[in-house]
Amino acid sequence: MKKRSSLELKKEILKYLKKNGETSLKELDMKLRSGFRSIKIQVKELDFFKAIDIIQIEKNPKTGRPSTNVKINERGLKLV
Repeated sequence: MKKRSSLELKKEILKYLKKNGETSLKELDMKLRSGFRSIKIQVKELDFFKAIDIIQIEKNPKTGRPSTNVKINERGLKLV
């Protein structure tokens, strides 16, 4: 299996968020079949370029633990 470039992974993240709306980093990790660390790095870069919004949740209703969700914004929708 060929390794994906960071640009390809960013495009996949944006497409997934466009289709599914707000989601957690863990869900992106599982659905895109990439490592959590690489997802986190790409999400930070997309946030830097204002393509997505990062939402910090103090207590996730499912797990009771802090979590991070992301959602695509208007600028990100124009890129997809």
